[in-house]
Amino acid sequence: MILFRNEQRRGSSPSTLTLLVALCAIATLASCSSQGISESPQVEQPPPIKSKRRSSTAEDAAVSKDARDAGELDAETRISTREGERETAADGGNADGGNPEAEATEPTNTDGGAGEPEADEEEGERARDAGKPSTTREEKPNAPTPKKEDEQPKQMVDPECTRARLREKAEAYLQTMTSGDTAALRIHGSFRYTENGRDEQLGGGAWLRRGESQFSRHVLDETTCSTLTQAVMNGLTGRFSFGVRLRYSEGLLLEAEAQYVPELLASTNLDAVIPMGEDPFVAEVPQNQRMTRAELFEFAQRYFDSVTGISLLPPSAPECRRLQNGLPLGNGTCTEAPGTARFEQQRFDLADEPSGIVVASVLYNDHIGFYLIKMSNDMLQNIHVVGGASSQATGW
Repeated sequence: MILFRNEQRRGSSPSTLTLLVALCAIATLASCSSQGISESPQVEQPPPIKSKRRSSTAEDAAVSKDARDAGELDAETRISTREGERETAADGGNADGGNPEAEATEPTNTDGGAGEPEADEEEGERARDAGKPSTTREEKPNAPTPKKEDEQPKQMVDPECTRARLREKAEAYLQTMTSGDTAALRIHGSFRYTENGRDEQLGGGAWLRRGESQFSRHVLDETTCSTLTQAVMNGLTGRFSFGVRLRYSEGLLLEAEAQYVPELLASTNLDAVIPMGEDPFVAEVPQNQRMTRAELFEFAQRYFDSVTGISLLPPSAPECRRLQNGLPLGNGTCTEAPGTARFEQQRFDLADEPSGIVVASVLYNDHIGFYLIKMSNDMLQNIHVVGGASSQATGW
């Protein structure tokens, strides 16, 4: 009865039934519409292009590979990197889907970052090829690298005027006096030769004695390309004290000035000239005791000026001795002036700075000779005089 009444009541309410049917239809339509939308293609939002995803994967793989080589990734990142590499390999080894333009527009350097400009990259490659670190333009120093030509230039020495070459020339001169073969000497067109203050022909005078050197010492001056040789010669008529100044120009012998005193005709002690063992007179002075060229000439001038009191006699070492042709000069020490009268001529011809020797050609009381004055540590060390023949002039 109740059911019938309910049915009768439902039947008697058509508006309610109609509303229910409409709601059901709307719900069904909404469900179908939702399902249709999910199955339909999404035109407005297309899925990502596979090549772009691969490019990102390849870039990540390249970064991961460099970082893995540097030991900067952990184990989890390495696993992710290997997966990216396998995917890249499956696509033919080109992470950009075989598009060469992708590689050209996205260069990478060894650090995994964006590539530098092409010029800098080429410059870096050249630097690496040369075994040097790469330096970009911004990293180059502003100040130029000092060049050797910017340094203070050293004084050039003529190859014909080196100490070794000058010594060879001086020895060769003595050998020609023994042989008499003057053609072995390379003579300058303006060559001049004097002996004991007088002009002499090459091959005359002392050359005729055919002296052979028993002892010789050489003073060498690279600045003037000159030498002074003191020697004890043994000739056809006996021994003689010999000294010769040689000067070269353009490798040729330009001047020769000789002093000689025969042992039989003058008071000499030639054995005293010859040292025992090494010759300390021409030994090089220690660097800390060496005097400059100007100081050597100054001390030599003071020595000669002390004769007239113009200058005080320079200090001398206790062992300093003065010898002329092997004989003591004055008291034989360097503590007294070199005479009692003014020197008529004095000419400083050469200075040997390493050995501390100055050579002066002098005329004193109508006698000529060479003074060889050795100095070091601002003191006179030894003095040797060669010659002493009578003459009115030095000849120069």
